[in-house]
Formats: sequence, structure tokens, C-alpha cells
Amino acid sequence: MRHPDMRHPDMPRTPTRGIALVIVLWTVTLLAVIAGSFTMITGTETKLIRNRIANAEAQALAEAGVYRAVLAMLGPNSEDRWRPDGRVYAFSFGGGEVRISIQDESGKIDLNRGADAFLAGLFATAGLDERDSLALVDAIADFRDRDRFHRLQGAEDDDYFAAGLSYGAKDGPFVAVEELHQVMGMTAELYRRVAPFLTVYSSRSSVDPMVAPAEVLLAVPGIVPEQVDYLLALRAVAGEMGGVEAWLPLTSVEGYFSPLKPDRPIYTVRAEAHTGDGAVFVREAVVQIDRNKPQPFGFEAWRQGDRQ
Repeated sequence: MRHPDMRHPDMPRTPTRGIALVIVLWTVTLLAVIAGSFTMITGTETKLIRNRIANAEAQALAEAGVYRAVLAMLGPNSEDRWRPDGRVYAFSFGGGEVRISIQDESGKIDLNRGADAFLAGLFATAGLDERDSLALVDAIADFRDRDRFHRLQGAEDDDYFAAGLSYGAKDGPFVAVEELHQVMGMTAELYRRVAPFLTVYSSRSSVDPMVAPAEVLLAVPGIVPEQVDYLLALRAVAGEMGGVEAWLPLTSVEGYFSPLKPDRPIYTVRAEAHTGDGAVFVREAVVQIDRNKPQPFGFEAWRQGDRQ
């Protein structure tokens, strides 16, 4: 006699077996998804770690480039020193490459001392029309002077507040070029164009024509492009030639050029590093050189730069 719970092999299967099979399939699928997700996460983390290592290498390489530039400026032989006129020096190290430029701050227009016409000329070369250039010069003057009197097209505290800004004019000298962002009329794009040619470190109204960038030379009132070409060509062959005799043909720019070197020269060093993995880092440093001191150099600023 057959037991009541026993079934013949040809009898249909119960739903319980089907449900168990579905559960097993879903479990296997879930485990596969978890394993795939874990693999993907692990791969992503590995890439992030590699990127961080590459970025750290690029940063270290760029900072090494800054110190390499300082060493090149402190060399005992003046003829072998790197020139601080913006030209690019490149060297390879550790599987990467560094491109370094040095710009003497005395070749830039001083935000606190530069003549109005000089600043207006720079803004004009950056694309502003004459009216907007003069208005921005007035706004800069009102921003830094200590009085509350408006220049013709300037801006004092009430103008800033009326524009919805929470701050007014600084009423003091610029201590960093970055403060230009706060001046009414200054845009991010214009700042990007003119900031490399402005300084707060030269403390003089003129610039050194032996190291001034072409953009600064073109901003000199009364100068023409042909004269700038002449200066740059002469500078390329004259090296660190002293004296003003070479500049006598440019009588129209008298008062804007001064080749006299400051007692404590200050330079901006820009080092852009590229690693073999494609990482890029830019370090900018403002360094003061004084060969007569036991510590012959010191940093005025140390910041991350933008890739050009």
C-alpha cells in the first residue's frame, strides 16, 4: 500500500519547488550584482588613488621648479642667471616636464603708483573701449584713496551699497592684485587678461623696459607697436645691458621707463609641471631676492596658478 505523501515521478511538481528555484536564481543574481558593484567601486577607488598620486607628483614637480628658478637667479655668474622677462625655461625630471617663467615685478604696472593713463592703456589693450577704461581707472582710484569724494566716473561706498554689495571702497592701498575683483567694473574675464601685468610690489610709477612684457609696453601712452617691436628686438640681443642710451629714440614715452634696479628685487615665478600620467599642476610664487643676506630669498606669496 502506497504512503499517502508519496508521489509518482510522473505527477506534476508542486509550486514550492518552483518558488525555491526562483529564490535561488534571484540570490545568485543579487550576489553577481554585489560582486560587480564591488569590482566597479574597487576600480574607481584605484583610479582615484592613482590620480591623487599623479597630482601629488605634479605638485611636487612644480614646487621643485620654483626652487630651481630661485637657484638660477642666485647664481654667482650674472650671465648664467635666468632672465626675469617672462621667457620660458624647461627641464625634465622624474619622468615629467616643468616649464618655468620668471617675471620681474618692476616690469609690471603698479596698482598703487601707476599713472592713470598707464592703467587705462593696459585696459585698452585688453579690449576695453576708451570710456570704460577711464571709468575703471577712476573706480580703482576711488577704491584705494582715503577720501569720500567721487572721481568723475569712479565709485565710493554709496555706489557699492546701491549695487547690492555688502562692502564699500577699501580706502587704502592694494596689498594684492586679487583685490581688483572687488572694484566696481572689474569682470572675471578682464581680470584674467590684465592680472599678469599688474603688481603691488614695485612701488614706482614707471616700469623697467628691459623686463616689461609686451602687453605692458603697449600700454605706455604714446607708444606704437613698431616701437615695441624695436624694444623687444633690442632686448633680445642686448641681454642685461645697462644705461638708458638704448631707449633715447623713444622720447615720446619719457617718464614711463626706468631701467634702474630696485634695492630688493621681487619676482613672480610660475612653474607648470606635467607628469607622464598626464597630471598638471601650476605653482606661482612671489619671491624676494637679496644676495647680501644669509637667507638670500624669501617668499611673499605662494599660490596655485591656473593652467594656460
